[in-house]
Amino acid sequence: MITDMKLRKCAWLLAGAALLILACSDAPLVNPPATGVHMMRFAVDDQPPMGNGDSIVNPGETVSLRTWVRNLDSSVAENVVCYLRLSYADPNVTLLDTVVSLGDIGPLDSAYVGDSAFRFSLAASCSTGHALPLELVSYDETDSARHDRYGLRVGVAALRAVPRVVLAEMVGQLF
Repeated sequence: MITDMKLRKCAWLLAGAALLILACSDAPLVNPPATGVHMMRFAVDDQPPMGNGDSIVNPGETVSLRTWVRNLDSSVAENVVCYLRLSYADPNVTLLDTVVSLGDIGPLDSAYVGDSAFRFSLAASCSTGHALPLELVSYDETDSARHDRYGLRVGVAALRAVPRVVLAEMVGQLF
């Protein structure tokens, strides 16, 4: 009987001739490096007449998500197609333009989905602070899907001071 050694508790599965480790209780948890095509960054475009131009998603606006993606693999991602999707049903969000084909993206290279490739409208009755369940789903030639959340919340319109100069000739008037 072995009492002075730390025994590793592992679950094993015999699959054909290969022995695979399913879980190991004392093995460190390591996140594998990200691979495939992922969202690199995005910008909210709510220019008039469909929005107020403050780059904040507000109730009643139609918004474009200008999105950049990056291939994190060391090989070419072929025939990349990206979709704007809802991760769950939301009656406040109406998806308008949701698909863009990017073709091939080189290793560690990036691509831009276009100014109006991903568009959605938000209900005027949507409350401030509401989390939008928008996600980018990217597919390539291997049919593997990568999901990235946009992480947007409905905000309050930003008020900005706009400089105005009024010139008037006021002869003989007191202020």
